[in-house]
Amino acid sequence: MSNENTLDLLYVHESFKKSLKDDDDVEIESYIDGYNELVKFLNLIGTVFSFVSSDVRSKIKIMEKLRVGEASIYYESFKKMMKYEKETNLYEKNDFIFGSEDKLTEAMSILPQTLQSCDEVYQRVHQLYADFAFHDLP
Repeated sequence: MSNENTLDLLYVHESFKKSLKDDDDVEIESYIDGYNELVKFLNLIGTVFSFVSSDVRSKIKIMEKLRVGEASIYYESFKKMMKYEKETNLYEKNDFIFGSEDKLTEAMSILPQTLQSCDEVYQRVHQLYADFAFHDLP
């Protein structure tokens, strides 16, 4: 993992790759690690994306809270989480914030495009900086 002022795309890739399980499931801990690194990217590109960063961070916090609660064993993977929340009728409780409804499925569907966009922006910014630094040489 990189420090808070840099983005490590390799770490993002490795985290999401590690999160994929053989049985079409997603291991939540590595998934969260990948998103924590993506939040750094959103923070680095400025205030325009601060609302996105804030939203992603709040969803990560919800998942982290569920992973240390009473039912933490059910929040090891997405399949376990969805099965548990469905079987215990958590969807019907108004005061319970549950992970599977918290737009995580939507986030998973946009992940490939997000990673590609992050890489493209990072490469362009890096190239601009490299060109600028080259021109400033004495």
